[in-house]
Amino acid sequence: MFFEAERQNFFRPLNGKRRELVVACLRALYDRLHGPSADYSQNLTRDALKDLLAPTVQELINDVVADSVADDGELAGLDYADDQQLTNALIRALLKDGWLETFGDRAGLVTAYRFTRAGKLFAEALWSLDRLRARSRQRNVRSCRNALEAARKNIDAYDLIDAYDYAEKIISDLSEGVDYFQELVRRLMSEASNTPWEEFVDFLDRFEKEFKKQLTADNVERHRQAIRDNLNRLRSLDSDKFNAFEYQLRDIANWADQERGELPIFDWLLDRIEDRVEIACTTKHPELIKAMNIYMRRAASIVQQALMLQGGQRLQPRHRPGGYAGRQRTE
Repeated sequence: MFFEAERQNFFRPLNGKRRELVVACLRALYDRLHGPSADYSQNLTRDALKDLLAPTVQELINDVVADSVADDGELAGLDYADDQQLTNALIRALLKDGWLETFGDRAGLVTAYRFTRAGKLFAEALWSLDRLRARSRQRNVRSCRNALEAARKNIDAYDLIDAYDYAEKIISDLSEGVDYFQELVRRLMSEASNTPWEEFVDFLDRFEKEFKKQLTADNVERHRQAIRDNLNRLRSLDSDKFNAFEYQLRDIANWADQERGELPIFDWLLDRIEDRVEIACTTKHPELIKAMNIYMRRAASIVQQALMLQGGQRLQPRHRPGGYAGRQRTE
């Protein structure tokens, strides 16, 4: 059923010579709409969409994959030297094949663009794969905050489901960090006779790329109040907006029926998100700091001992025949 109706040719844009360009544009679009720094105050008009994709198109316009795959659909038979023409064709292809959809922007009285549900899920996968090496840990904190803000502004139940998923992942992010440091400590204790130079250097590199940002820009405590404020605003919605949320959620989140009891799905999701964030702040984040401190103290102690031993070996006098003692006896 996935390939029926508007998704009949869903993967066609990824099956031509320009597939690398299409993927790069999908990543740029996802980062603008749903990334950690997404701007939810402005909907994406056609001109804004073209301006967003144009730099990526200009950068990759000459990188054609040399294979026998032929372009199909909107990207077929184009003059690839014309970046404006290619950008317009790319937008038409993503609309036609079910990646993007249009909706009315009531504030600006214009047509705006966004991902379809399927388009958003697959674009997120492509975006995440590109960021695996350089992604910051605890990225789900900001994503949860952004999704709650989008749900409140757009009255979109899918954004609320996304916020719930991100809140669940906050715990797993922190737990993974705790497990990482506990494993490092176990290795220190089991291999105490060997100086853990390589592991310590790897930790410093990983700290610079991941944990440093987790403890600063992506700190769960830093975004805790913003998440609370968004949850309180959602709880204060009028009855019409509440009913709109509940109606959508009954269709797309019926999996919550087993746990929510008598609560409306909307209220249950908000309570669950708040609970996950509070547990992260009061339990998991302190556990991470403690595990990191334990590893740092023990690793620093072992490294210091190793340096002292090496220094002592260099300073130890060498006994040679005819040395000072021999000269003293001769005199």
